[in-house]
Amino acid sequence: MLPTSTPLGTPNGWSSKPTYFALQGFIVLLATACFAALPAWLERAPANWVNLPNKDYWLAPERRVATLARIASTLTWFGCAALALMLTITSLVIRVNLGREPALPAAAIWALLGAFALCAGVLVMRLLYLGRRPRR
Repeated sequence: MLPTSTPLGTPNGWSSKPTYFALQGFIVLLATACFAALPAWLERAPANWVNLPNKDYWLAPERRVATLARIASTLTWFGCAALALMLTITSLVIRVNLGREPALPAAAIWALLGAFALCAGVLVMRLLYLGRRPRR
């Protein structure tokens, strides 16, 4: 727990610089690897492991490649949004620790989280839209 004399959002020396950068680097690499590996994993996954509306229609042999390509594209955009969020917050943390800002700007953090939530919502809606069965 933080000492009561340290206002929230101010640097407190919780970790050393090498530890901080190693942890951040690991998190960014892990997230990047996960989002890069998901589309390849989906291509090999059995249809019963894929949760998709109208799965039988969309994963039929004649549509499977195109469907998985659209899902992979959406996952790639989500990964980019998640990476942008992580890197922007890391940049804000570094600015505070270098003394360029007195504390983490709460308004900026909330704006970033709101933008990420909006982006995630749009991407979920895109996936739901892609999962609709076309009218005949």
